[in-house]
Amino acid sequence: MPTEFVADRKAPSLPAIKREGMVKIFTVGFFLPAVQLGKDLYLYSVPFEFVDVASPEGIWEAHRFSVKVVPSVLVLRGDDEVVARWVGWVPEASDIWSVIRAFAPEAVVLN
Repeated sequence: MPTEFVADRKAPSLPAIKREGMVKIFTVGFFLPAVQLGKDLYLYSVPFEFVDVASPEGIWEAHRFSVKVVPSVLVLRGDDEVVARWVGWVPEASDIWSVIRAFAPEAVVLN
């Protein structure tokens, strides 16, 4: 898992990631580390979605992506292929950013 990337707080522009993939954050209800991750991903302009597995839609999404433990965080390509998965904990936004840079370097344009 990449951890060496240190983020400055400039918001990058990610047009290809917005069209081709996203981050899904699976939790139950309000979970502060997940909320903080969402705020940080917003600063990176990374599209993300919270999935509450206590809801019927959340149960379906968890089943669809074989999520059995919360919190879990998935990085998806546009075809819903999981390219990174953190199970049982919430990673730093910089870890997710490193994965996105590895899988879509052409999408990374710093402002």
